[in-house]
Amino acid sequence: MGGFAAAGDDMLGSLTYKKMKLAALVLAGEFKKMPGENVGVLLPASVGAYLVIMALLLAKKTPVMMNWTTGPRFLNHMVSLTKTETVISSWRFLERLSNVDFGQLTEKIKLLEDIKQGISKKDKILGAWRSFKKTDSLLRTLELTDLSEDKPAVILFTSGSEAEPKGVPLSHKNILLNQRSAMACVAFFADDVILGCLPPFHSFGFSVVGLLPILSGIRVVFAPDPTDSFNLARIVQRWNVTVACFA
Repeated sequence: MGGFAAAGDDMLGSLTYKKMKLAALVLAGEFKKMPGENVGVLLPASVGAYLVIMALLLAKKTPVMMNWTTGPRFLNHMVSLTKTETVISSWRFLERLSNVDFGQLTEKIKLLEDIKQGISKKDKILGAWRSFKKTDSLLRTLELTDLSEDKPAVILFTSGSEAEPKGVPLSHKNILLNQRSAMACVAFFADDVILGCLPPFHSFGFSVVGLLPILSGIRVVFAPDPTDSFNLARIVQRWNVTVACFA
């Protein structure tokens, strides 16, 4: 959808599909170098979070969405269960959670700011060149042509209210069927703007108010804190939000 506005937030402003595709491809080149098949994501609802998620999928990695509200013991369990060696986060986000104990995650965190600084000019040019490729050619280049619809697209975790949190892998097919069901329940229009304020470790937040608008061509604006009602009201007014979903 080229120059059509895809997603925005108060930090990065509004990004077009063209810019998001370019950013995801450049990041994918960096993420492909990371060890292991699973990579943790410790980010709030934001353009950056979904760029990371899409870039990991393009790099043939499975995002593991980390719930930072569960405490260090459960976070350690998530890392151990999924054999996650790297967790992607942001210094700006971690500053807001200075009182949170991340347990073993602290030693595994890679900051987006540092990753961005480490991207070479050559890698940026490569990402830009790939962004002009047609879909079939790009999938072959990224070695994604043999990807099964039943392969995990993400690993989410239960809340841990009953024993330790359970890992829930959702396949690409699961995600797309979930989105089709959501679109059958709500009438969306081309000029709608969806508010995405649920954290991406939340199943509804990840799929319905995160990926659905980006993949279906509906603009989305992200807010990092669903409990900050004053800021949410400002965002609704400033970005002309027409659809808000809470779960």
